[in-house]
Amino acid sequence: MNRLLIYHAKNIIDKMNITSKTYMGTDLLKNRYYITYSEEGKEKRSVEYYDGEPNPRNLPPLWNSWLGFRRDIAPSFQEIQNEETRQQTIKVKSKIIEEEDRKLRLQENAEREEYVSKRREDWNITPTFNDLLSFKTNKKKQQNNIKVDQIARATKKQQNNILVYPSLYLLYTSYL
Repeated sequence: MNRLLIYHAKNIIDKMNITSKTYMGTDLLKNRYYITYSEEGKEKRSVEYYDGEPNPRNLPPLWNSWLGFRRDIAPSFQEIQNEETRQQTIKVKSKIIEEEDRKLRLQENAEREEYVSKRREDWNITPTFNDLLSFKTNKKKQQNNIKVDQIARATKKQQNNILVYPSLYLLYTSYL
């Protein structure tokens, strides 16, 4: 109640132009904006916060640009309302886009899970004991084939009078 009385009292004082401040306007949060001039004639722009607690983050962008001298003329009430409706439409559109994006992500996750579950059926083939035995014997055959190849290469080198590893030669003779 006191805050409202102070607000209306300042309105009356501003209309009577008793102070050295020139009233420029208010925003939708009821913050009041003023111009004062220094003794040198330099313009200074200021704001009186409605709730008394200065919080520059709560200032509307139009008034913030006017306070920072990025705008020459103070924004009108119509401009402030247009900006507010523009921001509201942006918020609504962003919520719609976020909802569509969430639906797409859910759909992609479902498709991915379906694909993975189909592939898991192929991947979950567990080997039997006989499969493991045949794998080991195949592995031994491959290793033996590699040793035989090494021995064959070693004998060719020996035929060409090149020094051969003795262990390979012994391995070769053990196969004969």
